[in-house]
Amino acid sequence: MAEMTKDIELGITALKEYMGEDGFSLLTEDKLRRDEVVSFKINLPVDYLGVSRTLRLAFNRQFPRLGLSLEVSPSPWLQWPHATDQSLCLYGVGQKPVAGSPETLVKDTMHRLNALIELVLPETDPAMREKHFTDEITSYWDQQLHLTNQQLVLLSLPREACELFVLSDLRQRPGNVDNYVWLARSAKELQNHAIRITGISQRIPAPAAAAFFVCLESLPDIKIPEPKDILNWISEHVSEHDLTRLVKWEKSSSNFPIRWLLLSLPNTAPVLVRAFVIRGRGLKQHGNRPYGKRAARRRVLSENIVPPNKIQFAPLHVLDHSTIYSRDPSLSTSNLPRKKALLIGAGTLGSSVAMQLARSGVGHLTIIDPDILEDANIGRHVLGADELGRFKVNALAERINRDLPLTQVLPLPTFLQFAIFEKKIVFENFDVIVVTTADWLTENLLWEFKSNNQTCGLVQGWAEPHAMVGHVIAAPSGMVCDARSLFEENGNFHHRFSNWQNQGIVQLPACGAGFIPGSSLSINNIANMISRQVIEVLTVPMEKSRWCSHVNSINVEPFGGSYCGPALPHGIDSMTLTNEWPLE
Repeated sequence: MAEMTKDIELGITALKEYMGEDGFSLLTEDKLRRDEVVSFKINLPVDYLGVSRTLRLAFNRQFPRLGLSLEVSPSPWLQWPHATDQSLCLYGVGQKPVAGSPETLVKDTMHRLNALIELVLPETDPAMREKHFTDEITSYWDQQLHLTNQQLVLLSLPREACELFVLSDLRQRPGNVDNYVWLARSAKELQNHAIRITGISQRIPAPAAAAFFVCLESLPDIKIPEPKDILNWISEHVSEHDLTRLVKWEKSSSNFPIRWLLLSLPNTAPVLVRAFVIRGRGLKQHGNRPYGKRAARRRVLSENIVPPNKIQFAPLHVLDHSTIYSRDPSLSTSNLPRKKALLIGAGTLGSSVAMQLARSGVGHLTIIDPDILEDANIGRHVLGADELGRFKVNALAERINRDLPLTQVLPLPTFLQFAIFEKKIVFENFDVIVVTTADWLTENLLWEFKSNNQTCGLVQGWAEPHAMVGHVIAAPSGMVCDARSLFEENGNFHHRFSNWQNQGIVQLPACGAGFIPGSSLSINNIANMISRQVIEVLTVPMEKSRWCSHVNSINVEPFGGSYCGPALPHGIDSMTLTNEWPLE
């Protein structure tokens, strides 16, 4: 028997105070299990099913770090809300176990336990109890099934019932999962995704239709059926039309060794889809069969429906705008997927802006930059060592394609002037133009266009030397603007916040070679500011042009500069200022 500790004594005293003398007297000591110091049993009130159950409470020697051990017998699993196969779950969304004194822990546990018991009393409203079940129904389903070692990726969210084609990702990659399966409504969609992910052109002539997607109109029973009854389980919860298509698919796909049934739950935002794995006979529990580009041609057809042998569940990831951006409501409902942005510059600043715009859901990016990635770039660029020597725009497009497949990227490894001359771009086709090159010839050209055109927005962003200060000038669409008066003839900003010898450029031992220094952390802050302005130009009606500045630090003297911008308030080490364009 483990030794009684002071914390356990305090916990028992708190339990006695919570239950009162009469309630505590109903506890009886129970046989100890491994690592337990003291345990009690008490009879519970008859529940709504007419069952008398017993509650067991135990103090482990690790109390209060491990909390109270609770167990109800006979098990109320799938009969009580918040009951698992082994214990009770007392903490929901946004709730966490307390981490205070033994007394606090015991009282909090007992308070939550009492609320759960009240929920299953005969006089409790059944609708209230049912809501607790339905709010967490996927957890109950998952706990009844074995988890496969597959990861399913649904390339887009169907809006109606349909069969899905599948393709196994046969790349060998280190990590915890080596069995990815892509699912799509068409072979073309699978093909495009495979090309985006691998960068290799390939044709997928006959993928297997080994999955089916269907929208539930109501929720089926909480208890998972036997494999042979899986369709009967949901038949009353889908439309008659969808059920007809589902039954047809079941027959045509019954000889596939592994199939997937995707159920879209009703009234969920974002749409929640659960994937059930239907395994045929002859497979080991975790055995898998890859589905290749011609899997449908190798299948032997049979007129007999082969009943499934096992049902499992697999994690499902949905590459849909409403899902990917669901954690940011302002983006999930925006029209950014239809917006087109022209980005001029894929350097340290421009590459960060490009990635942020893609992660914000901008649907189309055209990126122009003639430079290649060098070793000195990767310390502060979004690209890395594997892209050295490549055109920045090509490598950046591959990165976005792989990470954010909903954004279409067109890389142009050339100068802006050449792209215009070769008619590869037309400014009027874009919703916004973003320039981060710090090249005045390019910036001057763009402001000349904007001074005569109001079809698209224009955003110019740059960092002062050492990136301690950054600026962005944003001119919305629907407005003719010209910011050239804000700059000297050589492109230096009239209203810069710091002064540097030779404009802060560090010369390299080559003709015209040099760079402007700046840390990655400071540059990221400036990129964030620029990206926010681009998103606002695309989504918020702006009546006036805007000039924003971000000050990372005013301590520029140690680096050879002098600060001439606004003073930072006491206790503030960085700030962002937003103003109208400065008057001359």
